[in-house]
Amino acid sequence: MLELQRFLKESHLARKLNGFAEHVRTLESAHAGGTREENTSQHAYSPSWMHQIEAFLVSLLNADDDGRVMVSLGPNAEEQKQAGVLPNQAAGALDIAVHARYLLLNPAEHFRQVVEEARSVVLAGGTMAPVDDLISHLFPYLPAEKIQRFSCGHVVPRESLLALSVCEGPTGIPFEFTYEKRDDAKLLDSLGQSLVNLCNVIPAGVVCFFSSYAYMDTIFVEPRQANQVEKTLEAYAAAINEKNSKHAATNATTNGALLFCVVGGKMSEGINFSDDLGRGVVMVGLPFPSLNSPELQEKLRFIGGISQASGVASTQQGAQVSSGRVNLTPKGVEYYENMCMRAVNQSIGRAIRHQGDYAVIALLDRRYSTERIRTKLPGWIADRLVDCSKFGHTLGQTAAFFRTRRQVA
Repeated sequence: MLELQRFLKESHLARKLNGFAEHVRTLESAHAGGTREENTSQHAYSPSWMHQIEAFLVSLLNADDDGRVMVSLGPNAEEQKQAGVLPNQAAGALDIAVHARYLLLNPAEHFRQVVEEARSVVLAGGTMAPVDDLISHLFPYLPAEKIQRFSCGHVVPRESLLALSVCEGPTGIPFEFTYEKRDDAKLLDSLGQSLVNLCNVIPAGVVCFFSSYAYMDTIFVEPRQANQVEKTLEAYAAAINEKNSKHAATNATTNGALLFCVVGGKMSEGINFSDDLGRGVVMVGLPFPSLNSPELQEKLRFIGGISQASGVASTQQGAQVSSGRVNLTPKGVEYYENMCMRAVNQSIGRAIRHQGDYAVIALLDRRYSTERIRTKLPGWIADRLVDCSKFGHTLGQTAAFFRTRRQVA
């Protein structure tokens, strides 16, 4: 393997093959009547498959304990074609796709050289909380006094953000979207009524996040193909910015839209829902990842997060996944909860984007009112979090917030 790595590095094989493939595409484009600029633009961001293979082979040189090779069977060609992944002519050419990738379990060793050679190392990010496990996994060999933390507040004034922990819906059903309870018909009905009521008092755009596509499908079936993302966002913005002609004729101000998203999906990272695009952000439940994921199980085993006993894995906040193989230790529970809360923080941070912005963040699950979960929220949200034991309190707080904003404007 070392000889192969040396050969790939010295021969620049990946770069040469990529250049050759680019040359062939240019010739084919010219033969078809296209221009060089069109061809370059079309393939500017196409990853080189040879570079990916080279990176995978090099990763196999890591110590056995530091990573795992994950092999999985993908969907058949017909499913990929329907999802827009494969062109039509590829259907039937391949029944099963086999995926192999390297999962790094121990980033500390790869980061160690940087830490030892530099006078200081700065890790900076927008949404990194909670960071305890990040520090322990990257710097397990450093004494605690060597690590300094700094977290600044948000640029928005305190009165520009209202964060609510919503413990129950209009029907009085407690909001606890655990694995066992989340499909309950009464809970879903209460969730639907809550969204309708919130949209009645929140102006302009509301972005609602669900824990998974499967759970969102119980409420709403959304476009799945990648080429529909831009069209969906354009329609969402248009519904907010353009008043309905009927409302305009009566001088009414009712307008807006509700956008359903999934935590960890395209809308939860990098999309800017500033100003009227995101006057309200709703998080439904706690998006705990599946404990049946082989990647997650390998990571938990590596950090000592799985005990030998079998049964039901559960966090102290009630996130349970039935499994005969997985039972979390306290260290595993902490890691599992931190994964969930980082995803929550990444999603709810889509709304407040600049100093003059304002929004309501509604966290629909009574577990958000517990101290353990609350402390894992960013400080600028946790400090302003209002616990609403009754839904009437939720609506009252929300209506008062936007009434004040209208007076300020």
